[in-house]
Amino acid sequence: MGKEQMIRWNEVFLKKKWGEYGFHELYEYLIVAGWVARAYRERVRVLELGCAMGATTKQLADVGFEVYAVDGAPEAIRRAEERLNNYDNVHLCCSSFCDLGKIFRHGFFDLVIDVCALQHNRVEESRAIVDAVQDLMKEGATLWSMMVADGTTRDIYKDLPYTHFATENDVKRIFGNLKPLYVEEYIRSMLTGGTAQSIHWIVCCRKEHPQTSEAKDGDKS
Repeated sequence: MGKEQMIRWNEVFLKKKWGEYGFHELYEYLIVAGWVARAYRERVRVLELGCAMGATTKQLADVGFEVYAVDGAPEAIRRAEERLNNYDNVHLCCSSFCDLGKIFRHGFFDLVIDVCALQHNRVEESRAIVDAVQDLMKEGATLWSMMVADGTTRDIYKDLPYTHFATENDVKRIFGNLKPLYVEEYIRSMLTGGTAQSIHWIVCCRKEHPQTSEAKDGDKS
């Protein structure tokens, strides 16, 4: 996300309460995959891409994660600070996703969460962000992403800056350097009268240990 895009998103947050609510799909994943139980036992560092007003940040912090939440819009961070100022386990940062390598060290995060943030970049931009974030993930760390899919009624997003409606091939291109755990597509909501629909991809993938990848390559030869 470039500077012009960040400015446009800041204007969105100045005008409306965008990203005010969390998503049950993420919470269900955290429970079923055992992340919540793990967060109660040990310190688990989570990078949240595009925290908006802090709804997902609060979801993560409430169950014990150490959350590092990033957004490129200063107004979004300001509103998130108001919402989360009593949380010791929340660290908010106003930054472009492309600059995260200047802020966090290699192998710092156990889990990366993207709730509808990458979707506002073009495919190659999203791929570059994911590749950069991969360097910040520990070996074996997981990335969970939710993004709008091709087939969604475009008018739903007409008031927002650029939105990419991803195909299955787009998903493969964006997350291609990580090991896929699962990819699901589903209709998230239907608007009044069934004339509009919102379809999302749920993507879960893992950073493999280099030795694991090398062993697999050796098996193929």
